[in-house]
Amino acid sequence: MTGLIYGLLLGVTFAVLDRLNSPIAWASYWALQALLLGVTAKLTWQRAGLFWLTATGAYAAVVSLIWVPVSLAGFTIGNLTYPWNVVFWVSALMCPLLLLISRIAHGDQLRAWEEQHPDPTLRDMLMFRHIPDLRSPKGHAR
Repeated sequence: MTGLIYGLLLGVTFAVLDRLNSPIAWASYWALQALLLGVTAKLTWQRAGLFWLTATGAYAAVVSLIWVPVSLAGFTIGNLTYPWNVVFWVSALMCPLLLLISRIAHGDQLRAWEEQHPDPTLRDMLMFRHIPDLRSPKGHAR
């Protein structure tokens, strides 16, 4: 359920940012995403040691960081031109692919993760409490 809420929130955010048509607003959004995704990747590695899940977060953080100067140059999701539109959609498709690889490679660990945090709230996610410490015997988030 939290993933659905997060997805809806992203959709609303994209719609609002597109309506604003502000390079500064878009760049700020991408910078915040890069920060949150970077911290998530770091904590995922530290707490769980899951390579592919960490790589997915790191990839998404780097892609988000790339969009900061692109946004400042005046491009938004609604007015991307070639090659940026191709880069955006390839990047957007890579994350689910990497998550699928992660699910295959880390199936048992991800099941343990989900058992420890079956339905984190959006607040838990924003405070990074949804990432369990799978490396410790207790397995709790720090």
